[in-house]
Amino acid sequence: MLWKAAQPLRLAQWVQVTKAGELVTRVEVREYACTGGTLRLTLVAPTAERIELARNDRRFRVLRLAAGQRWVGAVPALPRRRQCKVEIVPEQGVTAEKIEFVRSHL
Repeated sequence: MLWKAAQPLRLAQWVQVTKAGELVTRVEVREYACTGGTLRLTLVAPTAERIELARNDRRFRVLRLAAGQRWVGAVPALPRRRQCKVEIVPEQGVTAEKIEFVRSHL
């Protein structure tokens, strides 16, 4: 046996990335047992792009990027029922160079 997980096994993070070729058309990040944190992002738009960032199914911010523009930023997560959910939804597709969730240290 190479390793053994403590029981019960719990999922800490779930990330779903939907792609069309090399471009990301949707990203959903869920952090479980979440007390807060920040989703750090680096996105690049190959063409002019409108990108919606959402937290817990509510719009947080809308980005409008020019062709070739890089956006580096963060979305602060708000825990809801001990789960943090953040979505990235471009109209056409972007390159996601970085998607990293950093948990709050309480």
